[in-house]
Amino acid sequence: MTTKINAYKCDVCGSAYFDEDQARECEQQHISVLEVSDVLFMQKDKESKFPSKILVNNPNHSGALAMYIKESEGSVEEYAYLYPDDEDE
Repeated sequence: MTTKINAYKCDVCGSAYFDEDQARECEQQHISVLEVSDVLFMQKDKESKFPSKILVNNPNHSGALAMYIKESEGSVEEYAYLYPDDEDE
């Protein structure tokens, strides 16, 4: 016999919850309003069009800051696997 299970999903990270309030709380804790506060170019990347590091802050949360470091660069087609179509949803 099959059993029906009702669950709620955070639309930001995809985590599943049985309680709708928990799913909403998860969505709200993700920072979605971001500003680039600085871009850094390293000597090794002097020929690149992209910065080596990007500092990002959240203007709504004082002190929230993240640094993103470039792993590699390429074309949209090369990175398409990172953004698969969600046709099965």
